[in-house]
Amino acid sequence: MLAARVAATLSALGPFSPRPHLAVALSGGADSMALTLLAHAWAQANNGRITALTIDHALRAESRHEAEQVAAWMRERGIDHHILTPHHTSDSNNLQESARIWRYAALASFCRKEGILHCLVAHNAGDNRETVAHNIARGETADGASGMGSARNVNGVRFLRPLLVTERADLEDFLRAEHAPWVNDPSNQNTQFARVRVRQALQADAGRVEELDRMIRTQSAARTARDHALAVAAVQCVTISPLGFAEIDVNAWSTLEPTLASQLLADCLVTIGGQTNRPRAGETARLVEALQQTTLQKRTLAGCEITVHGNSLRIAREAARVAAPMILSGDGSTGWDGRFTIRHALPETLALTLRALGADGQKQLRTLAPHTAQRMLPSSTPSIWHLDEMLFVPHIGMPQEKQHSVTIGFTPPKPLAAAAFWCLNTH
Repeated sequence: MLAARVAATLSALGPFSPRPHLAVALSGGADSMALTLLAHAWAQANNGRITALTIDHALRAESRHEAEQVAAWMRERGIDHHILTPHHTSDSNNLQESARIWRYAALASFCRKEGILHCLVAHNAGDNRETVAHNIARGETADGASGMGSARNVNGVRFLRPLLVTERADLEDFLRAEHAPWVNDPSNQNTQFARVRVRQALQADAGRVEELDRMIRTQSAARTARDHALAVAAVQCVTISPLGFAEIDVNAWSTLEPTLASQLLADCLVTIGGQTNRPRAGETARLVEALQQTTLQKRTLAGCEITVHGNSLRIAREAARVAAPMILSGDGSTGWDGRFTIRHALPETLALTLRALGADGQKQLRTLAPHTAQRMLPSSTPSIWHLDEMLFVPHIGMPQEKQHSVTIGFTPPKPLAAAAFWCLNTH
């Protein structure tokens, strides 16, 4: 029975609180509508509740009407529902990829504000096959052949995929039995999008579908083992600074199996660079080859600057990629550079500037905190200024009277390890 199978899968993705409150990304399509109803039943059975979230990108004239129709369907079933309109941060030639980034950012922002740790998304078995086929065609890293992970951490929210082994046809049959409507998104038939072309090709090739299913089963198990090994390697080799850079112990890193070492380096680039996807395998391989040369001075990849300091490999945000300075005044909480959470409580008469340390800040730091001179902080380090005076850099023990009431936390979109660190204690 579908409901029992999905409920068991969802429970296995926990642990959850005694009265769980889960968000569900609800586009209104058959997959997400079925997931919403299944999750609602699961939550009620576990003394919890769900909140359904519909994203309106406002990219189609009819999208608002569709979102409001979905909201009406949720009201009829007594399910809490909100319509979110993401902020479109940039133009892109890849509209689907940009929309995905905006969508996850909006979902994560809502969940953080409401204190919701878990958000369900409705990717199913067909979506997983399409992802694998697409990744293979693009020459993605080893994880590309294993498909989507059942859990993914983005901006402090845990996104769960409980339908990865469920077929779309089964979800539609469930909705018909429940007399539940759904929306058909015309973009799902638009062959301008590569994913749609892949989907249509798979529909006409049953043999390829079977081949991909076998690959996913095999590679998913390998990915789980690889994620665990990467978490162990991260503990052994990597130190993450709260100032947003990482240092890798070269001696420990060089003893890792080559593929594992390359993936750990790629994961560090993702976390420090504020990205959500690894660079291409070939790009990382070329970086590893360069790092094996004793003449290496500096390399850049994935928005990061990579330098060697003795027996340590430092990965820092490229200074040119850091966000513009931000004025802080009064009381508030905000994000900066896509990687930091800032909280401040300042007197009404005082306005401070948050900005990258830069060369001027490094020079002033030698006077304010001479103990840092031996290992100068990266120029991309966040720092607090008043006019032309650098007041302080957080976390490095500078004079307390200069620090006012500003705290800066490193909260990158994607953590370094996919595997939960608590699992390391079981081996």
